[in-house]
Amino acid sequence: MKSLPMNKKISFLGLGTYTVLLILSIVFFKERAAFVDIAFHIFYIIKDNDFAIQNHRFIAFFTQLFPLFSSKMGFGLSNIMKLYSSSFIVLNIIIFAFLSYILRLWKFALILILMNTVMVSHTFYWIQSELQQGLSLLILYFSLAYYQSHSECTDFQKYSIFSFLQVLLFALVFSHPMLLFPFAFITFYFMMSESKQYLFWGSGLISYALMYGIKLLFFKTAYDSSTSLSGITNLKNSLPHFFDLPSNKLFVQYCIHDYHFLILFFLLVCGFYLYRKSLIRLSLVVMFFMGYIILINASYPNGADQFYIENLYLPLSIFVLFPLVFEVLDFVNPKYLVPMICILLLLRISNIYASHEIYTNRIATLEEIIENNALQSDKKIITAETKPLIDKLLMTWGTPYEIWLLSTLKTGQGASIVISDNVKELEWVLPYNKKFVTKWGVFDYSELPRQYFIFNDTTYYHIK
Repeated sequence: MKSLPMNKKISFLGLGTYTVLLILSIVFFKERAAFVDIAFHIFYIIKDNDFAIQNHRFIAFFTQLFPLFSSKMGFGLSNIMKLYSSSFIVLNIIIFAFLSYILRLWKFALILILMNTVMVSHTFYWIQSELQQGLSLLILYFSLAYYQSHSECTDFQKYSIFSFLQVLLFALVFSHPMLLFPFAFITFYFMMSESKQYLFWGSGLISYALMYGIKLLFFKTAYDSSTSLSGITNLKNSLPHFFDLPSNKLFVQYCIHDYHFLILFFLLVCGFYLYRKSLIRLSLVVMFFMGYIILINASYPNGADQFYIENLYLPLSIFVLFPLVFEVLDFVNPKYLVPMICILLLLRISNIYASHEIYTNRIATLEEIIENNALQSDKKIITAETKPLIDKLLMTWGTPYEIWLLSTLKTGQGASIVISDNVKELEWVLPYNKKFVTKWGVFDYSELPRQYFIFNDTTYYHIK
């Protein structure tokens, strides 16, 4: 491996890393697929025989192809879950292979690997976020733009790349609002690095902003509006006493336990720029890195479940990885660089694996609920959310979908169990004996495809 060019070395490292992550995604398919949003998506994909795109986040199209196609083909429920779980890794494998073998841009390929590992711990098990998928496409977008600006392309190639960039830009705008910040950072970074092409890089940001404005005007959703309003309100109320916020203390704990490489890389980049007296670039990194932490921590002053807040923190890795890979690593002896990256990836994969315990225990709790309730004569249950349950399950709104999946796998029959924070609001469903009840809707058995929704019980719901 020593005599291989850097692009080949990074290719082997990346494929090895993604192979391990793919295996883990199948081993822990229950932890990943029977977890709130993904279980919700599987339910609607199978029920409607169609995509379950929410809030115009069309970026989910690729990963949802897997459960949709497999359900149309009549695959078993466990295989649908495994394919859906693995699809998120497959997306990154495809992008990585394109960067490594088609564009041959090893630095972008390395950034993709590190972005998928350096800060990923709990988000490996909460997989549905369009922000994670968007960050991968973001790297693809800028790698293509970089390739176009640094290669001698024919007119046809330039037109093809430009057209594909517009498709990617559309996907990025209609993915997650927080992508605006890493998009702006990378644009400014290349504008500084390649001052002769600042118009080229700046035009991409202008196009993004225009398309984003169109989205806000014509494709606004209630979810995005309420989330933005809540974030602005929290930001306004939290900033005056920012340093006392519990979210800051939690972030420090996360950095010590899970994100130590993020802080190490941030310090390395800052030290490098100080040594090189590149104060403008130092200011860019510090401003985006610290400003983004303030934005998230002030918007969620009391913190949130780590799987959710970690997802929002992921753009922090972009702010350090681009200067690290494009500049700092150029001063590392190549014979030491690959072993160092290999050790880092092994440590990060170990951290990802170690994080499974919370989510494996969560599945065990759900299976215990199924065993204690759904296998008894009184199968349809509405039960109150309790502190011990919340501690184990993290979130309960998705439990009807999760329990349907797990009970079908475990017993060959679907169970109807609702865990609610407001049992009284569901008292109206007690007379039903042939309906599947969830927090967001009630579905008659006749609406549900019999192959996957095997509800044979005709008992009535009762509160337990």
